[in-house]
Amino acid sequence: MLYCFCCRLFASLDDLSKPFVSGYQKWWKLNPNISLQESSHQHLSNLEKWITLAVGLKKNEIIDKVNEDTINREAKKWRNILRRLLDITLFLAQQNLAFRGHREDPSSENRGNFIELMKMMAKCDPVLSEHWSKLQEAAGGLKRVPSYLSKGIQNEFLSILSHHVKQKTIDDIKKSKYFDIMFDSTPDESHTDQMSEIIRYVYIEEGTVEVRESFLGFFSMSGKTASDMANDILKQLEKDGLDIQLCRAQGYDSAASMSGVHGGVQKKIRDINPKALFSPCANH
Repeated sequence: MLYCFCCRLFASLDDLSKPFVSGYQKWWKLNPNISLQESSHQHLSNLEKWITLAVGLKKNEIIDKVNEDTINREAKKWRNILRRLLDITLFLAQQNLAFRGHREDPSSENRGNFIELMKMMAKCDPVLSEHWSKLQEAAGGLKRVPSYLSKGIQNEFLSILSHHVKQKTIDDIKKSKYFDIMFDSTPDESHTDQMSEIIRYVYIEEGTVEVRESFLGFFSMSGKTASDMANDILKQLEKDGLDIQLCRAQGYDSAASMSGVHGGVQKKIRDINPKALFSPCANH
């Protein structure tokens, strides 16, 4: 296929069917058309565009570069904003403080710890100060500005951070290889039974040996029978990537469905892994 590169590169929709744009199948058809092509106004115009583009690429001064710089600046700005909002989220979570207030609309004097802490940091942080100022300017107009302050975003921040913490804990458990399991169910405010998951393991780092008990979270129960709860426990361990065959102990309360010698959860777990010895929970 023989064609004019610059004309093909900068061809308009009307020029796509022209021979030097679509291309010649046989080289001998170029004569004498090639001479006419080289002197044509369209070719000279496309050639000029090609040369201008080449010079711009060398100097890094093309329009795309300007757009790219704008996009990069915008991305950097939002990364800085999100980094600070995540720091606020992490601080409130570590201090076990509530995020939201009773009322979070602009007329409220106390919009909750998350927003109020962000407002306080905006007084001395230029990134958050600019962000908060733009939100205030847009509050009375029709233009919407992303705030990343809504309750949904707060929950998403918490979910991201909790997933990271949980995964780090699971990685530590896997490094220790062997572990003990402790599960207990309790109803929440909606009277829905939830199972709590706690893993006990030996953490070793740089010669320091520490026995840890890590809470990994709650999960819903499919039923209240020993079989249902045993299956729920096994599924949760599998979901966390923990091998039940590496479990060396299990601890539950004194309920027959959990601690029963013949049909309790501990018996069903030991049927799968005889090395998972049962020990009654001392706190119960």
